[in-house]
Amino acid sequence: MIVGNKSVFGFEYKVTDDSLFYGNGRIWFGENPICTFEDETHLIHLVNGLKRIRNSKKLSNYNISSIDNIFDELMKRTENIDDEQIYDYVISFGASSDDFLIFSFSLGNYIYILWKIIVNKSVFDDINILSKSVYHFKIKKMDYDKTMSMIITKVPPRYR
Repeated sequence: MIVGNKSVFGFEYKVTDDSLFYGNGRIWFGENPICTFEDETHLIHLVNGLKRIRNSKKLSNYNISSIDNIFDELMKRTENIDDEQIYDYVISFGASSDDFLIFSFSLGNYIYILWKIIVNKSVFDDINILSKSVYHFKIKKMDYDKTMSMIITKVPPRYR
């Protein structure tokens, strides 16, 4: 099942255990997936990552015209153990996103999501077929909120 639209912003999932909201899932931004669909996980991890993206912090002092450079700069900051603020921009969707490095930030009325596969070879075939380049996506906050509202309706009440 897909909530939203894979070509814009979608949440693809298959529940295998209703009581735990457990199953397979991945996130889509502009036809590009984040996470593996081959591994089962608590789907609430994906939803919580999406909530964190919605609350993305503003990013200052970066030239938005060069997304690859922004990704590289943020990635370098993760190597600095004294830069605790970098974790304001790092996103995780639980174990199903372990092969990815994901950042999000906001500028004006937009949310930006940048991600890259950070392993040379994954144990998951659906990740191995993806490009190793930096992916990026920009979405208006109000459009993100519309899809997020639809996603939340699929989450069991005790996990909302």
